[in-house]
Amino acid sequence: TDRLAGQQNHRGGFARVVICPDGSGGIADVDEATLVIVHPRTAHAKGDTSSDAMKFAQMATESRGTANRQNRNMVVFLAGDRDRLSEVEHSARQYLGWKSVLDAKHELDLTPNQEQQAFDQRDKHQKTLLDRLALAYQWVLVPAQPDPTAPFIIDVTKADGQAASYA
Repeated sequence: TDRLAGQQNHRGGFARVVICPDGSGGIADVDEATLVIVHPRTAHAKGDTSSDAMKFAQMATESRGTANRQNRNMVVFLAGDRDRLSEVEHSARQYLGWKSVLDAKHELDLTPNQEQQAFDQRDKHQKTLLDRLALAYQWVLVPAQPDPTAPFIIDVTKADGQAASYA
């Protein structure tokens, strides 16, 4: 989530970006296009109409906290892929492991060569983590209501353009 927070200023065509809200109450109900980057623990998988990300998008589209959301068509969700997020978690563990070695370098009495190796490994895993994080967030969930008399649906599009709709 710390790495994702850095994306708050990269809004693209959106008026605002909300990073990893805990619930729908953290997403303003305004008449401006809002991108919600869904928390990594709330992932999506191809074809899963009941994924945690789909449930969150449905709930956050219907309401803001305990109130009904008025501007349902102003919120777009970006969710991570379940499998890719597990790769991100693995990379984060690798990075944190090497970071902890460097944090304890004096206690571990590392030689200059060992310290340099730890720096190199930490930096390598930092880059891998950022690359995998960028690739993991590939599901765009967009509320839609093609028939005004029917309930809204969540359209799911993979960042490469594959689209599907789910009620």
